[in-house]
Amino acid sequence: MRRHCLAVFLGLVALDCGGIARTNGNDLCLAGERIECTCRGPGKGVRTCSADGIAFGECVCGGGLMDAGGGIDDDGGPPTNTCSSKSAWTGGLQGSADMTPGRPCIACHLTVPQSPQYTVAGTVYGDVADADDCNGVDGLGVAIAVMDERGAEIVPRLLVNRVGNFVGSRAMPAAYRVKIVASGVERVMQSLVMNGDCNVCHTATGAQGASGRVVKPKP
Repeated sequence: MRRHCLAVFLGLVALDCGGIARTNGNDLCLAGERIECTCRGPGKGVRTCSADGIAFGECVCGGGLMDAGGGIDDDGGPPTNTCSSKSAWTGGLQGSADMTPGRPCIACHLTVPQSPQYTVAGTVYGDVADADDCNGVDGLGVAIAVMDERGAEIVPRLLVNRVGNFVGSRAMPAAYRVKIVASGVERVMQSLVMNGDCNVCHTATGAQGASGRVVKPKP
């Protein structure tokens, strides 16, 4: 299945995390743009422009290949042995609460009016550098708390599902704080949040000051 919405929301992602950058080849690189690359084994891989628009990332082999029409075929997913969960989403754009972990949910859903619309969405991972479509942590006992600037929780906690995805649709203030709670252990994000599409900046390489993925705190 080709990721038709990818090209549509590239502009939204670029506005949030760096816009357009030039690569070593003087080609324009849009945040989230993907190009084919050569793998050591059979088949081709994909390099993805970083969310801050600096350059294309490393070649990821074993999934996400370009099809004959020039689109991206994401049914394969990344190699599962590269995911901290040892599993990955392979359903393309098939609607599911488990779909496309690690990708910017809100930006994509905005392009499909009949899809659920969210104000907060993201993925909790076991490793800071997990690739797009790698499944995140099993969310049993894990939740996301949204707080005002004083630290008071302002909406019910967001539950994290079996692949690490979490979503919320309640109205949010212009700026707020968040923390991850897991089995009594908390990790508070130090900076204020002004964009609830968490995976825009919490990418495998990090953007806009993020060090990488949202990661479950350890005991």
